[in-house]
Amino acid sequence: MARLSKEQWESLKADYVTGVYTLELLSKKYDINKAAISRRAKKEEWKKLTAKDTAELVEMEKVNKSQQSKVNKISKTTKTAPKKIKKAISEIADYQEYIHSLQTMATEKIKETLKDGTVEEIATVSGEMGEIRVVDRKLNPRELKSLVDAIDKAGQTLGVVPRFAPQVNIQNNNQNNQQNNTLKVEWID
Repeated sequence: MARLSKEQWESLKADYVTGVYTLELLSKKYDINKAAISRRAKKEEWKKLTAKDTAELVEMEKVNKSQQSKVNKISKTTKTAPKKIKKAISEIADYQEYIHSLQTMATEKIKETLKDGTVEEIATVSGEMGEIRVVDRKLNPRELKSLVDAIDKAGQTLGVVPRFAPQVNIQNNNQNNQQNNTLKVEWID
């Protein structure tokens, strides 16, 4: 049995916490006694991931490998460095995530405003000191419509409201023979 380096112990711990490897498998993989692994795991209080977390991480890794393969193909056809392509794609993803968070915040604010139909407004009251105070004001119909339109656009951006929902086309195909009535339903995209 070998004595493990710090890096080997870190790798062993990573394998252990996945919950996939038994002590027997880890012992064989790292050529170390099962008892030594068990002692260290207890001493350092290693925690195993849930099966669900491990499965999600495995799926993410599959996606990453698939993405890397795609980036490599694109890199060859566009003659662009894979790192540059990944960086550009990452920036787009960050931007989309930023827009998504802004739309979510805006939607929440609009929802609050529509709930009571008022908006806070700063009003200046003239006087010696020139007092300024915040007052509630009812929204007019144009403002309400603008908020509803903003919710619609936010829903489209967030992907929860398709711009053009599928429509149903229903035709009653009556033929000359009254006994052969059929109803035709089809989705139109």
